[in-house]
Amino acid sequence: MYSYSMIMIGVSTLNNSSLYVISYIPRSRSFCTVECSLVQLSADIDFIYQDLTDDLEYSLSRNRLAVIKHKIVSGLYVLSPLQVKFIKKVGLTQFLHETLPDCPDIMLGTCSDPDILCVVMPDQEDGLVLMGLSLMLLRLSHGRLPKDGYRFENLDSSFYYSLQQMGKVDRLYRLDLKASFSLIPISLILDKVKPFVGDGSVYKLISSLLILPIIDDDGNHRSDISFGGMPPVGEITRVLFNIVLMDIFDREFPKRFPGIAFSRFLNEVYISTRGNDEVIFDEKAGYALLEELSLAGKIVSIGPGDDPLPCYYRKILFLDSDSKVHVCDPIESY
Repeated sequence: MYSYSMIMIGVSTLNNSSLYVISYIPRSRSFCTVECSLVQLSADIDFIYQDLTDDLEYSLSRNRLAVIKHKIVSGLYVLSPLQVKFIKKVGLTQFLHETLPDCPDIMLGTCSDPDILCVVMPDQEDGLVLMGLSLMLLRLSHGRLPKDGYRFENLDSSFYYSLQQMGKVDRLYRLDLKASFSLIPISLILDKVKPFVGDGSVYKLISSLLILPIIDDDGNHRSDISFGGMPPVGEITRVLFNIVLMDIFDREFPKRFPGIAFSRFLNEVYISTRGNDEVIFDEKAGYALLEELSLAGKIVSIGPGDDPLPCYYRKILFLDSDSKVHVCDPIESY
């Protein structure tokens, strides 16, 4: 069996000459027609290509880029099967050095053998298309792009800021929705994506992504590496997962627990409670909500003076003696 912990490796350079991307006009759900989706996707693929070639030894030729964009705009692009490779952990650095310049967006997973890593990756051309698609969906779902890049992780600074704005709390809960990754069906993903892109060629491209076979070096189909409706691909996986959680969790939590502050970054949700809350949130209430939403997760909590909670990208959260929430990088602090 193989376990994926949303460990994604990618390269994002975004130099000053390519900041034009944030000037794109965000599209509302009702405005984005099939035709504009194709044109926008082609433009985002071109942006990703320019960014990769500015600072990386990206070997895809401009002629191939032109062919890809033509197929996208024509609605004729077809994704190839995903590739899986098994590498030793000791050889990870060398593998990434050799792989990332041509395939800058991959996902790593753990195997039953603790010394082996499982790497799922698209081919070079598909990788470019999927990175463009993730950029497009990130903008459409958030109405903007991060100031410092075009990957989901570039939104982390606003997430950390929202956590520290929780102020004084009696208890801080961490809800990890990672286990929901394998439970979300394809039909639900497509249902949540359709309002953003319509039901035309971009929608069909996403549909084909969700059923792509995973093939190893010997040509064997590895159905054991597929998890529910969410393929372990890369940035596009995170963006799709987030879109589903935006509509399922983010909309429903405040209905069930009005007045209780929460902040979510991908699969990590942090919930603060106070003694004067009109409704009660605790582990029992949290697990009941997950069951109702057909999600799965693990809930832990801390109070003032307790050991810190882990937070996204190696940060930690703790409550100081005044019960205020703090975000800290333990490496920098040391």
